[in-house]
Amino acid sequence: MVVRRSDARVQAETSSPARRKPARGTGAGLPRAEAAATLVLGGCSAAFGNLQLGVVTWSVGLLLTLNQLRAAQRLDAALAPVNKLAEVVDLAETCDVAQLRGLFDAYVSVTEREFEPLKSEVVAAAREELVRLRTEKTSAELGTGSYYHWLLPKLDATSRGQHLRALSRMLACEWDDSPVEQRFIEANVAAAERGVLVDRIFVMPRSLLATARDNPAVRQHFTDENPIGLRGHFVDADRLAQADRRLADKLGDGFIAFDEHVALIDLHSTDGSARGKVATRPTTLRELRTTFEELLVHSQPLSQELLEQARALPA
Repeated sequence: MVVRRSDARVQAETSSPARRKPARGTGAGLPRAEAAATLVLGGCSAAFGNLQLGVVTWSVGLLLTLNQLRAAQRLDAALAPVNKLAEVVDLAETCDVAQLRGLFDAYVSVTEREFEPLKSEVVAAAREELVRLRTEKTSAELGTGSYYHWLLPKLDATSRGQHLRALSRMLACEWDDSPVEQRFIEANVAAAERGVLVDRIFVMPRSLLATARDNPAVRQHFTDENPIGLRGHFVDADRLAQADRRLADKLGDGFIAFDEHVALIDLHSTDGSARGKVATRPTTLRELRTTFEELLVHSQPLSQELLEQARALPA
């Protein structure tokens, strides 16, 4: 769950004055100063003939010093877990402190003994998922809510010069009139208008071209609708299966790849909902890029001319 930072980085951070952790018990400096001050004042009072005032001064100073020492010790004890955590986690840069604090609070607030085994299972499951993300570089299957919660902000964050490569299989959950799908196509159009190059290949039977043209979202990819930025390509699924069975068999259910950094891989759902996995493994991203480029060889630009050609073919 926690990955230890490199020794070089830890050494650099601890040797830097700006990031060096304070020594344990730094709060003791003030009590020592107060103790010295009360000793001097008490000594002066006694030296000038007021022994009673000197004793009172010493007593008050001793009490203040002890109180300050106890407060410093309590503070050190309270910060000990944070200091320990900071040894292995960069809290300032890589950790969502609020989320981590919320998780810890939720864990300790469950005090019933009957729930102890269940608490341990929850923590173990979270740890296993984080370890899997670290090692396999692929998320668990995302449900519809998580799917769009990841995808839409990612699209909104794209900027000029980026390249999105996408494959659509025209599944039941794609390009419908649901609010999330409408938001999805709006995000694609907005990205293209910002200077992001969006290439999307539609793999479907040629007989579906007319239906696709009537779909407002798919129509955005036709060259006569959006000639710049948002580019649609058509691949005849039946012809591809005959010409390159190997390629046709490895298409999967679709994907959208953001440059060479990350991809959301679609997964077919029997209930028609959008699902997928997030992947950052380099070999996976290279495979998706290769699949996309091989499909381009079999593709034609989505256009009104292509649609007219399809309509002219015998049924």
